[in-house]
Amino acid sequence: MLKILFMLLAISDGYGVSFSVNDSPIQNVDKNTSTDEILELATGVALIVNKSRTVEQLLKLTQIDDRRFPTSNHMKQHPPVCGNFRLKDQLSAPDNCTGFLVGENLLMTAGHCIDDIEQFCSDHAIVFDFYQRVVQEESKSASIVNVECEKVVLHKHNRPFDYAVLKLKQRVKNRHIFSIDKKPYKQKGKDVFVMGHPLGTPMKITEPDILIKIEKDGLISTGLDLFAGNSGSPLIAQRTHKVLGIVSHGPFDFDYDSEHRCAVEKDCTDGSCSNNMSFPISAIYGEVKKLL
Repeated sequence: MLKILFMLLAISDGYGVSFSVNDSPIQNVDKNTSTDEILELATGVALIVNKSRTVEQLLKLTQIDDRRFPTSNHMKQHPPVCGNFRLKDQLSAPDNCTGFLVGENLLMTAGHCIDDIEQFCSDHAIVFDFYQRVVQEESKSASIVNVECEKVVLHKHNRPFDYAVLKLKQRVKNRHIFSIDKKPYKQKGKDVFVMGHPLGTPMKITEPDILIKIEKDGLISTGLDLFAGNSGSPLIAQRTHKVLGIVSHGPFDFDYDSEHRCAVEKDCTDGSCSNNMSFPISAIYGEVKKLL
């Protein structure tokens, strides 16, 4: 059943990963509200987006309430979001993923984000510093950093594997390089959080949550508040800030509200959406180490 859901998501939502647990809030990464430690980590996280939507174009995007989304119970049509959706006024880049630096010129993301290995870097750009405050400032485009992708150097996408590494055309300086946790984590109860670009919005950070369990195939299950667009985001250990996993897949973001004919955010307060998955980065530690 989960495999079928994964395939439906891949067809219906571009890069195909969506999940949302709305009892664990997400927040903007912002210089006025985020700690210096979080702001430093954020420098190593990027939006992966089609080149037609980079830099100045990012600031002319439509808001989420102008987009249409697949729902778990209404596959034939993609309705607009309901009026009370908490992110509806945010700018949104369609068909995006998130990535994070593991070297000055190496960006890691989810394997399913790569639709065509040979063509991917020609069609996509890596965008750093896409924050909500940038959208609101006057010198907008100057605040966003666009880096060209050279080639895909690692890629695998067949469950449970879901990872890719992109080589950038230039080394980026003065940005956070994430450390990889090389030891497989085998116990639940570890506090984790995610930074990324849910639904293509300016960067968000989840509230820390407890790692729920390790699945039989090694995938990491959490109850974090994530959406499509968080695919490829780093799953970060709260205590060490090492990356434990790469955000991979989960259930739909929305249900269909037949009364109002709109997509309503899935209600996960009962814990029913706690099966969002991340690929354990320790499984490919050796492969990544060879690239560094």
